[in-house]
Amino acid sequence: MKILVLEDCVGIRLGLELVLEWEGHQVISFERGDSALRFLSRTEVDFILMDWNTPGVCGQEFLDQLDQTCLPLFRPSVGVLSGDERGRLAVESYGAQFFFLKPFSPENIVKKLRLCA
Repeated sequence: MKILVLEDCVGIRLGLELVLEWEGHQVISFERGDSALRFLSRTEVDFILMDWNTPGVCGQEFLDQLDQTCLPLFRPSVGVLSGDERGRLAVESYGAQFFFLKPFSPENIVKKLRLCA
């Protein structure tokens, strides 16, 4: 799967890259939501694993702009990571596949992604 990781914390981002690449996924990473959206306006991915709070564009605004950027042709599935419960809104209101409260287990993310594939 081609996965876009949007995470501003370098350690978490690099850890996710390592685990996902180990699982055989192609990973493209961004620390800023606005940069990720520019990339998505010209390139398709299968899944977005996003931190709810990132610089540039984050959370609800990112998902709103994602719909404007990718639909109707293609909208990737989304998994949300957050340090607080506000990210749960993505699952409840925006159809995200899953939500993990930080700190999370990389193994659990891998398991969820396997179910989404």
